Amino acid sequence: MIKLSIYKCLLFFNTQQQDFRMILLLSKKHKNNLKIICLVKTKPIFKKKSLLSNYLIFFLIFFISFLFLRKFTLFLFITIIVSMFTYFNYHIKLPFDLSPVLFFSLFFSREYSLFHSFFFIIFSGIIPMILAGGSFDVTTLYYFCIRFSVNFLNVYLRSFVAIPVYIFMFLLDHFFGSLGAVFLFSSNPIKEFLNLIVQIITDLFYLFAFLWVLRLFI
Repeated sequence: MIKLSIYKCLLFFNTQQQDFRMILLLSKKHKNNLKIICLVKTKPIFKKKSLLSNYLIFFLIFFISFLFLRKFTLFLFITIIVSMFTYFNYHIKLPFDLSPVLFFSLFFSREYSLFHSFFFIIFSGIIPMILAGGSFDVTTLYYFCIRFSVNFLNVYLRSFVAIPVYIFMFLLDHFFGSLGAVFLFSSNPIKEFLNLIVQIITDLFYLFAFLWVLRLFI
């Protein structure tokens, strides 16, 4: 058996990815025989560039879609963002629902249609809540019916000024939600009162933050 010693070591090291390409060991006695003693499985050297290219392609597709399919792209984008927010809200088990599902459902029922609002509530409110460990029970069905009813009423109030209608819908949704929680599901009245206050303040924050963003771009 020929005892091999290290003649030359070719090391390809990428400081960003911390990758070893391969280590080649060559025998002193048999310089013509190339022996691959060690091959380290590594990530591709151009992975970072490929990842950057993928992001650029994604944003390019999103920009083109926004130009030609503005309303649909906006609906899809907001639905994805809000669903992620709702998931983390229930995943970390916050004592209050701080998601903007109510505000954007009212926005879609007013600016789009009741159909859009219905699917938004399902995909941004109920499904992420279930995936985060919640359950679709009688209380969930009750809150869904309240929210859908509020959006149904919102459709017929399009001719009125938007901001007062939104505020009225916030009060209506959270009032009947808290009322049902106390009298139908025996929830703690003090807790529900605090929940009512926090959720109304949260939705008002989303409303005025959204108006502020619109003023920046319009």
